[in-house]
Amino acid sequence: MSGAKKYFGLVFMALLVLPAACAPVISENIRSQADPSLGFAQVSADPEAHKGEMVIFGGIILEGVNTKEGTLLTILQRPTASNGRPLDVDESAGRFLALYPEFLDVAVYSPGRAVTVAGRVAGRRVQPLGEIEYTYPLIKVEEIYLWPKPQPPVGGFQFYYHPFHAHPFWWTF
Repeated sequence: MSGAKKYFGLVFMALLVLPAACAPVISENIRSQADPSLGFAQVSADPEAHKGEMVIFGGIILEGVNTKEGTLLTILQRPTASNGRPLDVDESAGRFLALYPEFLDVAVYSPGRAVTVAGRVAGRRVQPLGEIEYTYPLIKVEEIYLWPKPQPPVGGFQFYYHPFHAHPFWWTF
């Protein structure tokens, strides 16, 4: 009987935690202002036409710079899961600039980190990208969520190198 209670307790705890793991990271107030049918490709194609509209985009930070206006992040857009987390896929509809009005430490908001930003389209900004001029949609951030770094698995089976596994002919002797 004790084992059944323990099992029930574990299942109950998992059910309590599971909805939180899938919950959106952007507040309901902001999400209610955003048009879910307005995608990044539309905004990127003509940022001026969508000026003032609330959007929620996710992506990977490429660069962060603290300016007099606030912290300017260059972000590679990525499709997102239902909770807003950028997916780890090799697809993107482009890049955008996210201007947060306050100081963010760019050592924490560093290249390679996943973020979800919510804010209003402020138009476009043209900046050099390599040897070309790139037109970025500019988002004035109202909310930002920095996703935790992925942690390596603990315990369980892990792959390792063993010299005898690399040479199957050793097994023939």
